[in-house]
Amino acid sequence: MLSVENSKMKDRKLILMARFSIDYTQDKLIPEIETNCVEYRVDPQLAANFQRNKFAANSLYFHHAHAYADIPIGQEYEAIARMCRGIIIPDSILRCKTTVLAFFSAYKTQPFPHASHGHHENSLIQFQDGIPDMIFDLYEITDKTTSLAYTPDICLCTYETLKANGIKDF
Repeated sequence: MLSVENSKMKDRKLILMARFSIDYTQDKLIPEIETNCVEYRVDPQLAANFQRNKFAANSLYFHHAHAYADIPIGQEYEAIARMCRGIIIPDSILRCKTTVLAFFSAYKTQPFPHASHGHHENSLIQFQDGIPDMIFDLYEITDKTTSLAYTPDICLCTYETLKANGIKDF
């Protein structure tokens, strides 16, 4: 386990690789999560958090890259940016307050208390001021059996992370 506090500031980026389509989310993903909550006896607090937030305004479900640490539910970020080969593209940075409402295991999708360090997983993220247009450039997952197509990554981070990556003006 690697806590957020013990991770390097420059690495504290939640890298979004793909977004789940609205239809797939409503028709397949949410029912699967609900079934798995019962079948795998998910912690009642995690299941209740999912039920409370599953249709939150201005939120989408994502598949994200390897987590930089064990990121807790409720983690907040202040900026969103495009990336190229793991490097933030400075002129793409937007101020964007977001909150991670839930994390889900990628296999046998069910709520999890945090994103596990080093693992690809899924998340439900809420955008305080509406979903930014760049999110729709991410690959859209419409079927569980489809392999992810490559699209440029987008990351969520804090102002401190931007500064640690040498980006002073944004």
